[in-house]
Amino acid sequence: CTCSYAREAVKNARNRERKSMYTNMVKKGPLHGALKLKADCLEDDTVFSFYLTVGAVRRGPFTYDFAECAIHGCDDFNTDWLKQVDETSGNLSVGVEILDEKHGSISGGLA
Repeated sequence: CTCSYAREAVKNARNRERKSMYTNMVKKGPLHGALKLKADCLEDDTVFSFYLTVGAVRRGPFTYDFAECAIHGCDDFNTDWLKQVDETSGNLSVGVEILDEKHGSISGGLA
């Protein structure tokens, strides 16, 4: 997960000001970021189709040949990630669903 928008927003600020701006962005929002799947050390099947999710927002399917580059994903979910945080637990769930035409789908997620 990367927060490239946060980096761009604070890159011209001085250290103390930068820290304050970043802290406010993380606490109050809006917070935007990218989510990417890394699949390296693949021997045979290097082409995958997959979905990525942040909270309730799902993007994809993406189909990509990881032999070209080990990392691929979604740079913009068009949502404030803070609004995707579960109110009960306070967790932000991110996930990947890898599609396998032969065997259905294999899902995975992180909270």
